[in-house]
Amino acid sequence: MKLAVKDTAFRYMMKQDPKYTADTYKALTGKWVNPELIKPFNLEDRFEKSLRYNDVAFLLDGWNLLVLIEHQSTLNPNMCFRMLEYYLHLVDLYIRENHLKKFGTQEMVLPKAEFYVVYNGKSPLQNEVLQLDLGSIIAQAKVLDIHFDKLKDKSKDNALAGYARFVKHSKSMSVKDAIQKTREEGYLPEFFQEGKLINMFAEIFSYDNELKYEGKLEAEREKEYKYVSKLLKKGYDSETIKDLTEITDERLEEIKEEVKVNN
Repeated sequence: MKLAVKDTAFRYMMKQDPKYTADTYKALTGKWVNPELIKPFNLEDRFEKSLRYNDVAFLLDGWNLLVLIEHQSTLNPNMCFRMLEYYLHLVDLYIRENHLKKFGTQEMVLPKAEFYVVYNGKSPLQNEVLQLDLGSIIAQAKVLDIHFDKLKDKSKDNALAGYARFVKHSKSMSVKDAIQKTREEGYLPEFFQEGKLINMFAEIFSYDNELKYEGKLEAEREKEYKYVSKLLKKGYDSETIKDLTEITDERLEEIKEEVKVNN
């Protein structure tokens, strides 16, 4: 499974039981829906290889409503555009699967759209509604802060609260311990009893940490390059530069070559 297209913990949970999706929809809208009426309708379920993968999409209300939910860890003002793009791709699939005729003489009956974003990033949530105004087309997405402390419903039978609780624990302890702690508190006992979750979630969260670490290393290397290149241009010899920076011989030679190329 490639890291670029791997399931997030949120997406994985939504796939395991329609009750988890129903709980999330209730948290977003205040409306309870029968999990048996939820029909998953995701791009990746229909295309093994695709450049576009939505997080969660399902048909509801006799298939007359297409609900899209995107999970975000960073604030993105362009989510409405992305969700509108997902909707158009999914509706095209809906047309084909239901043998509707785009160029026929009868009007097609297509599912209406509802867009939602669940957010658990570090920056404070600024807008509870995102909007894209294209004149004849206006798309809106309701945004819900799902940090555990922000949720109104923290009950043990609320799947979204269980997910939020797990994420909160995972920030201060290992994935294994976070799963164990969440289970001990009574959240998502059936979901977290799966042994494979530990390895899978560990891969997801460790990959995120790895990206942050690689980003930090890259920033440090860039800072080092700028400083050492300045010293080289001022005529400092290699021994003096190594004394000032503790740079390795190999890295110093790399920077020397880069400076020659850039000059």
